[in-house]
Amino acid sequence: MIRTILLSLALSAVVSTCNAQKICATATIHSSQKEAFATFYEHIPTIRLPFEYSYNFILDLPNTICPNKEAMNFIATCVDADTDLSICRIAKLPSTNNWHLFLIFGNNQTGERRIFLCALDSKYNLTNK
Repeated sequence: MIRTILLSLALSAVVSTCNAQKICATATIHSSQKEAFATFYEHIPTIRLPFEYSYNFILDLPNTICPNKEAMNFIATCVDADTDLSICRIAKLPSTNNWHLFLIFGNNQTGERRIFLCALDSKYNLTNK
């Protein structure tokens, strides 16, 4: 069964929240972590909107990549403590108005897939997740 992700509404909400400068990160993020992630971010495949996905997409996660060790330190600050990032995957969405949007695919403690939509400002500060 094919499902359509309607992320445009979610992205509008994220950008609106970002414009209000709402900071959601609870952990301290060092500038070296942001720099490492900024370098990694340029190599993340972009998923174009809107896109459709099947159940196999959730299992195989095509057009995504595994984060490197340096980027993983930053990514860990973008998810909650219950998320297992040992086999996580990352994809980015088209940037808009200098906001960098990306998806983190991880698992919860029972192995169920968790997806986080995150937004970074132009200086790679986490503004919403």
